[in-house]
Amino acid sequence: MNYLITIYGPLPEQVADRLWRKCEPVKANLTVLDQKAYIYGDADDKTINMLAVEAGKTGYMVEVERG
Repeated sequence: MNYLITIYGPLPEQVADRLWRKCEPVKANLTVLDQKAYIYGDADDKTINMLAVEAGKTGYMVEVERG
């Protein structure tokens, strides 16, 4: 299933690195911009939920869209 997880806030480098370490093994994409970050790709519900929980640990608002 396609998904897009949006994180609304500026991620410090250490936080982005920690998040990337969770994304890489499940072949998720991570794009970090100034005031937002995106995790996206194609995965099952269990993986999407795990990534959403990790995104929530950033302390910023998170939105999950499933296609």
